[in-house]
Amino acid sequence: MTGNKLQDVNKKIEDKVLIEIAAQHPLIDGKPGTEFEKRLLKGIELYNDELKKGNQVIFYVPGSIHSIKKEDKWVTDENSLSTAGKNFLLEHGIPEECIRSDETNNKYKKDGVYNSGDECLVAKLIADDEGISRIISVVSPVQIDRKALFYLRYGYNPEIYGVGLKNAYHNYIGEAFWSLYITYYIDHTWQESFLAAKTRQERDKNYHITNKIQELLDLGIQIPENVEQKKEILMPLYINAQKNVRNRENNKGTMIVVEINKNDDDNTISKKIQTFMNLYSQLKDQKEIYVYIQGNNFTKFIEELSLQLRKEVTIEFIDTFSKAIKIYNKSNVSDWIHITDSPRVMNESIIAIQHGTLPIMYSVPNDNIKYVDQIEILYNDILHIIN
Repeated sequence: MTGNKLQDVNKKIEDKVLIEIAAQHPLIDGKPGTEFEKRLLKGIELYNDELKKGNQVIFYVPGSIHSIKKEDKWVTDENSLSTAGKNFLLEHGIPEECIRSDETNNKYKKDGVYNSGDECLVAKLIADDEGISRIISVVSPVQIDRKALFYLRYGYNPEIYGVGLKNAYHNYIGEAFWSLYITYYIDHTWQESFLAAKTRQERDKNYHITNKIQELLDLGIQIPENVEQKKEILMPLYINAQKNVRNRENNKGTMIVVEINKNDDDNTISKKIQTFMNLYSQLKDQKEIYVYIQGNNFTKFIEELSLQLRKEVTIEFIDTFSKAIKIYNKSNVSDWIHITDSPRVMNESIIAIQHGTLPIMYSVPNDNIKYVDQIEILYNDILHIIN
């Protein structure tokens, strides 16, 4: 079963689902910004889908009150990320009894929820205590692998959806060579270490730094020299890819690529269809929409897609992600939206960056592709970092 507890599944209620929405700071006038809002809307979509299946659904919106230092002054959000997310859900008709927010943060994490490790830990504790077997997580595509590692560490195989944005808060190179690298090789929970202290120091102006914590901060985490060198090489390529994408903003049209693989089951294909249809409906007034199906296993996808599309759409077929990159780089369209499997997002983004571009990633869960395997491919085969 997708996204369920790895052990003792039979002791859980299999139709009780937790949807965790990864919060994003800073807030805008106390409300979610664009990136946070897009995740919340995706969560509501998933909530309605689960209700149609007869499942019981609970939302968890993590995040304490955040502070950011600007020009030597602390700027503090007027409410917590949890409160902002909860208010958004309430405004969109989600019953209050279905939302876990600040009171849940305080119950399970009295020192605050300030990083993705905290978010996953609290979600895990909610799931354990409330008899939940499935955790769905809605996150920035950049952070998918890191969140997956935390959940796997806590005994859950999460269903992760990546919701893309052209100008996202996080960047893939910083993630690959810092946050994800540390999570995979060094600090697997972010709870009792340098990263726990660092994130609290950066985001909570009332954080009390003891001598023990100061020692952690002074020690830091030493990234291997070969990893640092690789980051220095790729960061300019990332900046160049961003520049190339920005230079297209006055162009017209959108290219949508849907990646279909031979091991995609009917459930995965349906999720990709749904993601495509939601995005297509938002873009349908554009005169220029170019749709490509990448990979194989086209028949099932086309059959289901034809049932949902109300007008004729020209679809072209391509065999590889590299071909999609070439088509986009040679085209004049403004945006490239790429719908793929969540475990593949980081690898494909790094490859795209090395070729001077960066698609807007949307992704769906696929249990047939393992996160750990894809992370090994990332560091060994793509980045050539051997530890």
